[in-house]
Amino acid sequence: MASGVGRALGISEETYADLIAAHWERWKALVPALASVPDANMLEEWLRRVPRPESDKVLCALARLAAESGQDDRDAAMVLVWLLHPGADALGIRLADLGRDVFQHVAAEPLGTLDPLIRRRGHRIRFKNFERHPDAQLNVDRYRGLVVLGGPMNVEDHPRRPHLANEMRAIERMLGQGKPVLGICLGAQLLAHVLGAPVSRNPVPEIGWYPLRKTAQGEADPVLAPLPAETPVFQWHGCRFDIPRDAVHLASSPDCPQKAFRHGDNAYGFQFHLEMDQRLVERWLANPLYREELANSGLAQDEEAIRALTRRHIATMQGHAEAVFNNFLDLVGRPERRHTLPSREWA
Repeated sequence: MASGVGRALGISEETYADLIAAHWERWKALVPALASVPDANMLEEWLRRVPRPESDKVLCALARLAAESGQDDRDAAMVLVWLLHPGADALGIRLADLGRDVFQHVAAEPLGTLDPLIRRRGHRIRFKNFERHPDAQLNVDRYRGLVVLGGPMNVEDHPRRPHLANEMRAIERMLGQGKPVLGICLGAQLLAHVLGAPVSRNPVPEIGWYPLRKTAQGEADPVLAPLPAETPVFQWHGCRFDIPRDAVHLASSPDCPQKAFRHGDNAYGFQFHLEMDQRLVERWLANPLYREELANSGLAQDEEAIRALTRRHIATMQGHAEAVFNNFLDLVGRPERRHTLPSREWA
């Protein structure tokens, strides 16, 4: 792709690959025509090799995802532009400053149910996938908000995983600029560490469904307001954070007193997973690394118990999660600039 288009859209060959890795399975479920591609990582080569009618079906499928009358998926539109306009320097749309950045550590831990809520606000999501690009350089100066997701590594691993130090510097910069930050699980631990709080092993891991109890400050918190005083939430962690100095303690569980905090008005750390849906729970239970961790945990909740509890609680948690996430996204606001392309509006 011409460098001008890459600059205008804020993407490169690496970010194109990250979009494919992050979204292809979801896109394939929405538009079955994409299933004809045997390996999404080889999409460009495949499009060059197959007969024109086959490639057109796939490109039209991406166009349906991108269309405002379809899924209105900006990332699908960007992939389509990448594929169709290798020399289109004239496409001078400045989208990079309208995004919301997401730090993703492993493919198994995506945004989940938070993804469509962000898109519904008109934000384009910029993923940094550290499993694929551990040396990614981070510049968050132009972003409106930041979500830092979970992962199987821990804060203490930063000497072996330099990207964790890069992330913490980016979080610190976001805090210094007063921009909203949401840390989930590992993301919350990184946020706590940046704020000077210790992160250590929890006496026992929490894997599965556990009651979350709001503190008095949590009851008064504007983002957590939709959560009941006590409610079951999905969890998967072996470490915990102390509440940072000057932060507000928002929630606890029987085995982990520090489950959530707020720093300032718009930085939140959650040591639990409101973003889960049933399919993502199954994805974790099928992951060999996660299955081994569960098997070695000695916890009462095995795979079948987690599945049964998921069927019982997931719909209620998703209802609460949507309201909580929307309250956080209110802190981010909506994109201020709008650009019109033929048959499509970008914001």
